[in-house]
Amino acid sequence: MSVGVISLCSRAWLAIFRKPRRNAIIVLIMTLVLSALVSQAGISASVDGARDRLQSSIGLGFTVRAKTRGETLPEKSNANSNSAATSNSPIPQDLDANEGIASSQIRKFAAIPGVKTVVEERDVLATPVGKQLVLPAQGPRLDDDVLAHAAGITGTTDSRLSQGFQEGLYRLVQGEHITNRSAGSAIVHRDFAKKNNLKIGSTITLKQGFNVKVSVVGIFAGKLQTKGALPSDTSENRIFTDLSSALSLAGSSKRSVLRCAVERSDLLANAIRDAKSIAGKWADVEQNASQLSGVINSVNSVQQLVRMIFVALSFVGVLVLGLVLVFWVRARMHEIGVLMSIGLSKAAIVSQLLVEIVILNIVSFVISLGLGAAFSGVIGSAILHSANSSFIADGVAVLPLTQTFTAFVMGLLISIVALIVAVLPILIKKPRQILSAMS
Repeated sequence: MSVGVISLCSRAWLAIFRKPRRNAIIVLIMTLVLSALVSQAGISASVDGARDRLQSSIGLGFTVRAKTRGETLPEKSNANSNSAATSNSPIPQDLDANEGIASSQIRKFAAIPGVKTVVEERDVLATPVGKQLVLPAQGPRLDDDVLAHAAGITGTTDSRLSQGFQEGLYRLVQGEHITNRSAGSAIVHRDFAKKNNLKIGSTITLKQGFNVKVSVVGIFAGKLQTKGALPSDTSENRIFTDLSSALSLAGSSKRSVLRCAVERSDLLANAIRDAKSIAGKWADVEQNASQLSGVINSVNSVQQLVRMIFVALSFVGVLVLGLVLVFWVRARMHEIGVLMSIGLSKAAIVSQLLVEIVILNIVSFVISLGLGAAFSGVIGSAILHSANSSFIADGVAVLPLTQTFTAFVMGLLISIVALIVAVLPILIKKPRQILSAMS
């Protein structure tokens, strides 16, 4: 039996090398089909991995945001004012000094069963004295408005859980994060630091009524999509400081945002219910995962679209492969007839053709691994960036083993089915009929 298998494999090798051009065409088509299947596996792994990292980085918890009772940002500034005068004027804030979350209310949120950490924040607008803001490409002209000189300040007790860092859309590229022990500290955006020649240890003076000096301890990169068009709404002009500095700028001891982390998932629903009861009408409570639901939905939609495209391409590839295999088999009718006339069984002939197809599939699969990895990395990153330009994607470092093996098996089954369909009309004939048809 082993001799028969060796003879079968030898005939298959000889048949492949005897017609290199014809088999190269089949390898090319198989490679395209397998590359599409492997790319689909890689892209799914890339997007799923990025989505899982995003959701896990958000963590279990909820956010409490204080509501404002009035309209704090004016629609337009005084047309008769000048730039110097307005830059020295108090900047209108989203929250008044008497608005926000008081310390007594913070203790109530911290006492909710299951809440393990409460990060306190205060948002305020302030002017970085002597510094230039990174202006957005599109937005209103605010040449004679105090808002034209204002940066967005977020005072926090832990910048790692601040919006942007928590979701993985911001990343610290230099220095360290701000904690509740970081007095007089600031983290600035890389573009803002580059424009103003800032580095770790540089000092920034923030002005809102009076001056507060902070020292740069970190530089971050990344971008959040915001609806606002003011300079202070952009990520490049966002400055994270210690909480005490922001409270001094706001002239208030009240917080604007609380970020509460929960110990276990089974405690989250009850914790949110208790938080809403405490918040009442003066604050909004939302689950952390809902903050990026739009991004995740966009990623899912684009991924489904790309999956449909790859399915369509694979279907077209299967049709083309089937037609090519039909011609491949018909070109060997004389060979099949001779083998049948000398007593070789139909099973042996089909087995030889199957061995040839398996060999060609293995060669195509090896080539498609490189092509599929390259395509999936590029397309996977493009999917994430098309859904949200701030999405940080690492691509596909290693193709997923299970999905890649499944792609190979699917490609092999497609080739085998196409081969059987192509060779079946010939095998039902007798050797004399095959040879007569050729003559």
